[in-house]
Amino acid sequence: MKKFSLLIICLSVYIISYAQTTFKFPTSLNTGSELIEIALENTFISLFQDYALEDKDGQRFGRGGESCFNSIEYFGISTNEGVLFFNDIMEPWASDEEFTNYKEAYKPFLISSKIGLFGKSEKELISINDSTYNNFDNKYYFLSDSLYNKGLFVNKSDSLSQNGWFVWITLNHEKSKKLSLNIYKRELPKENINGNIVVKDPNLGSNIMGALYITPVSIIPGMLQFKLEAIICHTKDTQDWVVVPTGNSNENKPSKKSLTPLDKSKNEK
Repeated sequence: MKKFSLLIICLSVYIISYAQTTFKFPTSLNTGSELIEIALENTFISLFQDYALEDKDGQRFGRGGESCFNSIEYFGISTNEGVLFFNDIMEPWASDEEFTNYKEAYKPFLISSKIGLFGKSEKELISINDSTYNNFDNKYYFLSDSLYNKGLFVNKSDSLSQNGWFVWITLNHEKSKKLSLNIYKRELPKENINGNIVVKDPNLGSNIMGALYITPVSIIPGMLQFKLEAIICHTKDTQDWVVVPTGNSNENKPSKKSLTPLDKSKNEK
């Protein structure tokens, strides 16, 4: 009886050991997208950049009785390196059509910056006055702030995993601000155009913010971490969707600027 029990124990240990050495993460699970949605919960960030105008005589102006001319919202993703943005957040007037008729006679300047989780009310936003802004080759942008430095782990390697998950992000402002995710697993395309990996348009409409390219990594048994390996965005010189690795390659050297909005009281005259 003792020999039989010992045999059972030995077989159990062998089966467990064998399972541990041959088990692979089931990357083809239909629930993979659901896991990613859960992992991305509370990682979406809104940044509001308020700016005012100044004429050649130094007179500063807001608009409509407000201390700012306009407030532009930017959408970002919280990571361990800070908040990642698809747009240049330092010059909100550059993409503001309402500034077009004023740009010849007035100089725009930042007056305040407010940040918070996406979808929160204005009262729940927090003012930030001294955050580090990193511009990576004019392709993507990081706002390093102690409030939002937890989220997706940013890959620092130059190499990319060939099998990952694409997370396409669309933002609809028509009725109520709504965020939609389109998630699927696919190999990185091998097509190289002018030195860039180009992804086909996902045909999700005109409100696409861009996409994340992420992969799951097992940190310790029972715990997964999703790693951000690249973003997919439009470059300034083309309308193609280009894969931009987050690794610190020679092409992605950051240039740092300090985000220091002016005091609102200085604009009231």
